Amino acid sequence: MFRIKTIVVPVDFSNCSREGLRYAIAFANEFGAKVILVHATYLGYIYSSEGTALYDIPGLQKAARQSAERKMRGLIRSMNFGAVKFETAFTDGSPVIDICAFAKDHKVDLIITSTHGFTGFKHVLIGSIAEQVVRHAPCSVLVVPSHPQVRAANLAKSAGVKSGMLGTHQQLAKSARVKALTRKDRKVAARHV
Repeated sequence: MFRIKTIVVPVDFSNCSREGLRYAIAFANEFGAKVILVHATYLGYIYSSEGTALYDIPGLQKAARQSAERKMRGLIRSMNFGAVKFETAFTDGSPVIDICAFAKDHKVDLIITSTHGFTGFKHVLIGSIAEQVVRHAPCSVLVVPSHPQVRAANLAKSAGVKSGMLGTHQQLAKSARVKALTRKDRKVAARHV
């Protein structure tokens, strides 16, 4: 019988990852699972166009790790874990590679991640860590969508509706392309204009 014992939650300390963590805590509470919060302190490629700059890479990594540990303590203090057991873990590499490797090495049953909800050109430029984790993870992945307000705003923006034009559900529903919004998204969009 399939049982969920360990859940990994990637966190970047944004509001979206906080919402994903809330969802994971509720999920873990239902299944009696342990939650492991994973943060990748990836610095990216460090280079100089002139080749003359000197970088203290271990010093930069140490500073990034200390900052991440401080933010993690703040995140943990702000969350209500209830009876859910949890741990924290930090990596220094690429978030996608390290999250997937961590899940494989620790025999994780489920990864619960959130998405920032970027669409269009921003998504192409930035990419989606959640999307890449889904593609490469050694276990099941549950993607928690971004806040309804963000989702509604992104969908309305991609449909070409200006925020000043939104005011009522009827105005929102008039646009043929906006009809793809759910009723909940239309309500949220109408309230936040």
